[in-house]
Amino acid sequence: MPQLRKIKVNKEDVVYWENDFSEEIFFIKHGLVKIYAKNNFPFASYGEGEHFGDTDVLNKSTRDGKAVAQSDCTFFSLHKDMLYNLFDQFPDMKREIEETTEKKR
Repeated sequence: MPQLRKIKVNKEDVVYWENDFSEEIFFIKHGLVKIYAKNNFPFASYGEGEHFGDTDVLNKSTRDGKAVAQSDCTFFSLHKDMLYNLFDQFPDMKREIEETTEKKR
């Protein structure tokens, strides 16, 4: 799928910072990521087969926390414009991601 961009990060690398513009959703192929609040409290963890960054993209907001790799990781990222194009083509996919995102709140 040419819309996906492969990203490799090392343990303790910051994937994104709180208040960054939310441009991408990330799909984890390998590794573990934690999301931290302003007070450095971890409020979410994501592992292999899961995705993160979707809440901010779908809400069209800035990042609500800092994402940090807890191990060496491989992700695939999808830019928000491509995501919205896929939603137009595959409404079922849109509903599924929105349902998953709603559960994260």
